[in-house]
Amino acid sequence: TRRNYRKGEEHGSAKWGNAGTLNKKYRDKDASENKLLTQSVCIGLDGKKHRRNLNILVVGGSGAGKTRFFCKPNVMQCNTSMVILDPKGEIVRDTGGLLEKK
Repeated sequence: TRRNYRKGEEHGSAKWGNAGTLNKKYRDKDASENKLLTQSVCIGLDGKKHRRNLNILVVGGSGAGKTRFFCKPNVMQCNTSMVILDPKGEIVRDTGGLLEKK
């Protein structure tokens, strides 16, 4: 419709993002109030502030680093409730003591 028309953007206006831009838009100033997404990108826990869903599904093959690089760092921050499937019990073994202290 005429109301939604943007001249010069007939084929979209998407562009590649970078860590700095994403962090500026989504990261909370208080580091303990962020969920780690990658080594350099975080998203604040206040979903109303940035209007993004905070649900995450991590999928990868064996040895891809799902536990080591995503799950454990977020569990160690202990800043939100999580549901983690841990069939081998390695996550609770490695982080359970930390969670009991907090």
